[in-house]
Order: sequence, then structure tokens, then C-alpha cells
Amino acid sequence: PRLPPPHHLRTTDRPTMSGLGNMAGLGSALPARDGGGGKKKGGGSDKKGNKKQEDSEEGEDSDFTEGVDQKEVMQALSQLNGNKGLVSALQQKLDGLVGSSSGFVESLHYKVRARVEALGGLQETHDELFEAFLKEKRELDQRYRALYQPLYIKRAAIVKGEEDVEAIAEAGDLEEEAAAGDEAPSGIPDFWLMAMRNNETLEEQITERDDPALQHLVDITCSRLEGDQKGFILDFHFAQPNPYFSNAVLSKTYNMIDEEDPMLESVEGTEIQWLPGKNLCVKVLRKKPKKGAKNAKPITKTEQCESFFNFFSPPAIPEEEDDLEEEEAEALQDAMENDYEIGMMFKEKIIPDAVSWFTGEANQEDSDDEDYDDDDEDDVHQAVSRIQAIIRSRQAREQYLRLRKVTTSLQERIAARARGEDVMDGGDLEDYDNEDEDEDDHNDNDRVQKPSVA
Repeated sequence: PRLPPPHHLRTTDRPTMSGLGNMAGLGSALPARDGGGGKKKGGGSDKKGNKKQEDSEEGEDSDFTEGVDQKEVMQALSQLNGNKGLVSALQQKLDGLVGSSSGFVESLHYKVRARVEALGGLQETHDELFEAFLKEKRELDQRYRALYQPLYIKRAAIVKGEEDVEAIAEAGDLEEEAAAGDEAPSGIPDFWLMAMRNNETLEEQITERDDPALQHLVDITCSRLEGDQKGFILDFHFAQPNPYFSNAVLSKTYNMIDEEDPMLESVEGTEIQWLPGKNLCVKVLRKKPKKGAKNAKPITKTEQCESFFNFFSPPAIPEEEDDLEEEEAEALQDAMENDYEIGMMFKEKIIPDAVSWFTGEANQEDSDDEDYDDDDEDDVHQAVSRIQAIIRSRQAREQYLRLRKVTTSLQERIAARARGEDVMDGGDLEDYDNEDEDEDDHNDNDRVQKPSVA
């Protein structure tokens, strides 16, 4: 789904006079500020013709800028320089102009305006129906969530070993169990770990160091936020006690502005209470002290490392007044989109269809969906082209091997003649080449038959 940036996340640089002039709709009509606001050296022209040509090239509207006292505008804008409060007020004022009438509709013929107004009435009716649809959809979703809940509870009980099912041993099962001498494990070991590992997106987030901790994961649930809040919360339930952290539940909350669009407002994660020396999100680096140092103890420091449990430390969204460079904002946006994608993966795929992910069937279905899409025909043509290229490369290799064989034979004859030995004359060589050609024809016939077999 499309994920727009948070409503209060925007990039801001230090405002410039030309930038504020553009914000005000004056374009480049405002001169660049150089000290006291004079013209740049070498810029401009005294000839009116050249001046009009420059304005045309820069895309200015001479009719719009005509009558604007640029000195007064520059004097007003210069008061904003360095004052974030006034700049913010101006930005809000300009934002309020977005969506205001441009006069286009008013300029239409009165009959056309009437038709446009009629379409507006139809649109209002459509919007009302759409709102009713969304309301019924939410009610239907809530009703079926309640029906799903007992199934999820029973699944969790079986996975944990709190509830068992009748099992009929097949031929050989009892012999294998007797030979191994082991009793059946409780529940389904590593159920959620295997389900997550079989998902390509989640598998990239899990490291080998995470596996022992995720073996204690016994259930994952999802619920909607209560009241008027929009969004959902993921709860990861861990067996207690476990040797890594004291939290029984690790939660991840996605607060949404709009769930249909969707637009993400903020993300919150549980702070993990790691046991001493068990933090999987950091690694400890030890450095031996230099020889002769007063402190003989090794120097240790910690640094962040890759781990699935970083999922519970979502990207921090800056406050509205915080400024971000463009690269920083893009990096934050990418991190938020990746985090949201993982959250939706749990909500829409892993939790509803956990057993299929555990067995690997869901992964196969996903692969099939990717292989057979609307571009199947193009994919077939590309596959045929690749096969043809492979066949051509094999034919070229066979020709090369035959040529190398003949070349080697010729080199051996030349060497034999140099040693004074008897060698085949030209007729024998011609016969040899003809035999090789006969063999080539035979191989060509075989190759002609192969595609039909395939």
C-alpha cells in the first residue's frame, strides 16, 4: 500500500529571499539578496528588449509582476530572515491558499458552469455512498474478527502444548520413535520461528543470534486500537521465564491517520528489558590495552548490530519544529516504509495463515502468484529467448570443440612430419574431415528432434 510521509514530517532549509519570493508566487522577479540587496555583478541589461527576453526565458509573467514594488517586498521579506516563527506563519498562510479558486470555473460559459455544478452534486452523492461503504466494511471486519478469535486461541493452545489432539501412528512411526528413544515434544516447537523464517521479507530481518530467543515465541496476535483511534497493535507473546528478557509480551503499535489510504502517523514499540549480557541488538567490542598502559584492563564498547528485535525500536519521528535535511528525510521515510511493510506482513499474512507459513505452503503460493501475473505472456517470450540463446551457445561450443579437435590433429601431423614419421596425405585428411561433417550432420539431426521431445 502507498505510505505517504507523516503529516508533520517535512524538510526545511534556512529560508532565502529568493525562496520566499517563490513561495509568495513572485517567482524570480525578486532580485537575489547580495549584502544590501544590490544587483549581482554582470547581471541584468539596460536594454528593454534584452530584459523582456530574459524574463521570458526565466518563465516570469510580466503582467503579474507589473506594478509590484519589489523593494517593499524585499524589505518585508528581509524581516523574516532568521526568524523561524515568522517564516512558519508565512508558510501556514501560503498553505491556506492551496485549493482556493483560481477563477477558472468562473471563466467558463454559464451553461458549462451549470453542468459542472451538476457533476459536483453527483460527486457528493458518490462520496456519501462511499462513506457508508467504509462504515459497513469496518462493521463487517469487526464482526469477523470476533469469529476468528476462538480459532486463534485454540491454535495458540495447541502450539504451546496446553491442548493436544488425537494422533494415529502410521507404519514406521512407532519403530522410529522406539529407535530414537525420545518422547514426543510438547506442542509444536519453533512454530512461529519457522513460520517467520519461511517468509522472505521476515527472513531477512532474522539473524542466527536471534533464533534461540525466537524459539521462546509462543504466539503473535493483532488487534485494532480502541475507541476513535485508528491503527493496530501487534503483540508477541514469549514463554516466561526465558534467558534473554523479562518481558512476557513485546508490542508494536501503528497509529494511523487514515487506514484506507493509508497514512501513518507514528509507531511505538515496547522497550525490551534485556537480562545482563543478553542484549541481541548490540555487540560488545573488546580492545586490548597498549603495552605499558597504566590500565591493564581491556577496553570494551558496544555498538548497534542487526537483529530482528530492532523491530521494537521503530524510527523516531522528529517533532514538527525539527528541521531535516532532504537526505535525512528520505532515509527516515524509507525506514518507516520498511517498518510498516513488516508490520503489515504480520497483520495480513503471518497471523491469519500461520500454519501454511510453518509448512512452507504459503511461501510456495506466494512464488506462484509472482510467477503468474498479468505479464505472463512477456515472461514466456523472455524464457523462450533465453532457451534459444542457450541452444545457440551450445551449438557454438560444439563447433568450437570440433574445430579444436581438427586443429590438434593438424598440429600432431606437422610435428610427426618434422620428426620424419609417416602421416596421412591430403586425401586421408579430406576423408577425415568428411567423416567429421557426417558426424556433424548426425548431431544436427539429433538437435532438430530435441525441441519436440522437450
